[in-house]
Amino acid sequence: MVFRTQEMNEQQEFNFNFSVVGPLSEFVLLKLFSGKGEMLVSRHEEIAKNLPRGLYQLQIFSNEKFEQKFIRLEEDLQLTWENKGSFSSIPADFLRSTKNYYQNAVNQWSQRSTMDNMEISDNDASLFLFFRYPDEIIKGKQENVAQSMGWRFSILNSDRKVIYRLYNETNVKEDTRDGWLAFHAKMEPGIYYLVYKGNSKSREIPLYVFPEWQTQFYLTFKRTPIFSTARVQLVRQNSHHRLQEQETIQLDAILRNLENGIYYVPQSLISNTAHSKWRNPILAIAVCYAYLLSNEETNDHLFRIMLRNIEERILPLENASDLQALRLLAANHFGDPIPHMELQEPCMFNVGMRAFIEHSIKHPDKITINEMCEEIISNLHSDSAWTSYRPLEKSYKDVVWDYSEQIRILETFQLENNQYEKIIKSLPNSKNLRLDDWLSLSITSQLMAKKESPVTAKSLAFQFQVTQSMVEHSIDNIKNKLINNEQQNFLLDRKDLTDNLKDNIYKIIIDDLDNNIL
Repeated sequence: MVFRTQEMNEQQEFNFNFSVVGPLSEFVLLKLFSGKGEMLVSRHEEIAKNLPRGLYQLQIFSNEKFEQKFIRLEEDLQLTWENKGSFSSIPADFLRSTKNYYQNAVNQWSQRSTMDNMEISDNDASLFLFFRYPDEIIKGKQENVAQSMGWRFSILNSDRKVIYRLYNETNVKEDTRDGWLAFHAKMEPGIYYLVYKGNSKSREIPLYVFPEWQTQFYLTFKRTPIFSTARVQLVRQNSHHRLQEQETIQLDAILRNLENGIYYVPQSLISNTAHSKWRNPILAIAVCYAYLLSNEETNDHLFRIMLRNIEERILPLENASDLQALRLLAANHFGDPIPHMELQEPCMFNVGMRAFIEHSIKHPDKITINEMCEEIISNLHSDSAWTSYRPLEKSYKDVVWDYSEQIRILETFQLENNQYEKIIKSLPNSKNLRLDDWLSLSITSQLMAKKESPVTAKSLAFQFQVTQSMVEHSIDNIKNKLINNEQQNFLLDRKDLTDNLKDNIYKIIIDDLDNNIL
């Protein structure tokens, strides 16, 4: 009788309800596991389920944190978890990072130009930049910082000519005590490049300005700029900044997901974006990217309408690369024919660049990438949702090459008997096989290993996330070095690795002969 009672107790089920409250609760992912480690349910914002008595593990994934709880279920249980505010470069009321003096400065200088001789009307297109420290206390503790936050920053036009320097006090307004800098100027619609020449932290970021919209770019500093904190949004001229706060925190959540390869959009945000007054089209673009990169099909018809509205009614700049990337992803997602297009200017969103790279490999007859964008791709950073890369130069011939990236990639492949150490030591020596770009060096290290399965230019392009033409150019570079016998003393006693390199290059040439790779 005692055993019967114990068995009934173990089979008895209880109601388990766990819900998330607070800002952006709909983005919080919950995963519930049994005591044996079996995942029972994965859901955003709330889990409601009848479960037998026992021990369970709950994992909580929020924007910036991960928590896990162990739960002993012996009765009906209802729990809540509060999602706290996170950090953002954009001022927003609920965020811990917001200070009144920053929000006041944004409100003031987003309404007027920072140049005394320039007027900006409601129908103008403009670019607004706002740099800041986390707060004035942290600013006060910084040592050896530049006198101006705009030091080494400049803005280039579409022809890559410098049109503004941010350390010129006639172009910006700056508060060196609280730690902020604002720049606001009327611009012709099109692409611009924000360039920072800061030695190892040098970086370039493309920014689009759309007709009748203000492009806003936010960046946080701590001695030097922290580019992973960059945020972009679009607002109407002279709109009150407080109207953007809900969109701001939603945009932050979507951007973090995109940066981490998470393509999830809550249904409530999809509905609000589709039927909103389009106060911040960047949020709409980010939502479209996330949806089109997901496997979700429920809202396909709605997103067809949204994409058409973005292009025809909201941002009528059809050559903007992000709009092209969305058309490309839409065709792939909806099963439509892949359109013919060329990437002539970089996307603002990193996922847009990745979309062009992937589809140029899959559909080389339809998707092409010009020479400038290929150079950008070979220098892309991956620490932000936004496209950023090492600043482009007219020529690298006179530049002292930084081999840190090549060394990192070589070490990743872990060549047998530590042969990569010999390669690394040979880099500065012109007598050895000299490859002047990280891609050629990385491909060399791959092809020195004996390959059981065939290696193609296409597979290498997928592996390194570059275009196939870039791989073809690198293979041609390697082949010419070998033909010219510039590999003397290279790898020293490891002739077998050199032979593998030659054999694998030969196989690639034969495999892709019809495409005239070499």
